[in-house]
Amino acid sequence: MKAYLPSLLFPFGALPCQSIHKGGEPHMKFYKNAMKYFSKYPDQNAFVHLLAGVGFGFLLAYPVVGQHPIRWGLLFVLMAVVGHIWAGSQKVK
Repeated sequence: MKAYLPSLLFPFGALPCQSIHKGGEPHMKFYKNAMKYFSKYPDQNAFVHLLAGVGFGFLLAYPVVGQHPIRWGLLFVLMAVVGHIWAGSQKVK
């Protein structure tokens, strides 16, 4: 499963500006940094995934949030994506 997860997160491969990266695929470093960060800080891991769950829950159960379920759902999912990007950009030893 670990070998397939980065390809699911980045289905089109590397960005054109990253395609000349040496020493492996550039998104693998991002993935490893995110995994190290989330394993070292489980509270942030839980919070980011809670945001994603709430966002997908709003998108699936739209009457709960009133008039703008898509906006709220996408807002929470976007915050979760930003949390994953931030975790992947951190350097954890």
